[in-house]
Amino acid sequence: MKGFTELTTILLNHHATVDIQDKGGLTPLHLACLEGQYDTASLLLNAGSKWDYKDIVELLIQNKANINKSSLNGSTPLHAACEKESIDIVNILLRTGSKVDVKDKTGKTPLHLACRKGNEQIVKLLIHNGASIDAKTKKDKMRPFHEACRNGHRNVVEILLENNVKYDKQNEQGWTGLFFSCANGYNDIVKMVLNRKAGVNLTDKDGVNMWSLWIVSCRHCKEKRV
Repeated sequence: MKGFTELTTILLNHHATVDIQDKGGLTPLHLACLEGQYDTASLLLNAGSKWDYKDIVELLIQNKANINKSSLNGSTPLHAACEKESIDIVNILLRTGSKVDVKDKTGKTPLHLACRKGNEQIVKLLIHNGASIDAKTKKDKMRPFHEACRNGHRNVVEILLENNVKYDKQNEQGWTGLFFSCANGYNDIVKMVLNRKAGVNLTDKDGVNMWSLWIVSCRHCKEKRV
């Protein structure tokens, strides 16, 4: 591997196995680092090469690898680290200048991914480093709070509320975090958000309000218990 980043990109786009090993057990990522081809290594990391190589990430950074380099879908190493819930790598990237609010092509920030995963430590770390808690995606206008509520991550919801998230913001469909919580039967989150005096009379694009969603969800839960 001689740093042919274009060729590496082509191979990755054709679903080449990113962590394939040679007879000596070395992966493309190992070889890229051994050859000093740090742009190629960044591509491999961003494509999902295993994130348990903390020393490799530090080596890349020491050799001035572009830690904000994005993939074809616009995601960066920080996106990948949050997706894989690798707090050590997130820490290293933030400490060495990763853009905390960088967006992929859909508008998702690393905080969107951390909230979707429900990783409290990473969420706190991103916010501590200045992440915008109200960032929204391009098409569906989803925010980190929506992701946390939709996936039932109570502790993450609490963290966002403590950091003054705008909990009544609606997505493209008109749903707030409260709508997602009601629809999915996350009653503990519903109570938590209602205690913040969230708007209970908001409606989505179809005229549906949170009460309708909550009633349907409760009825469904009762039917499952029968």
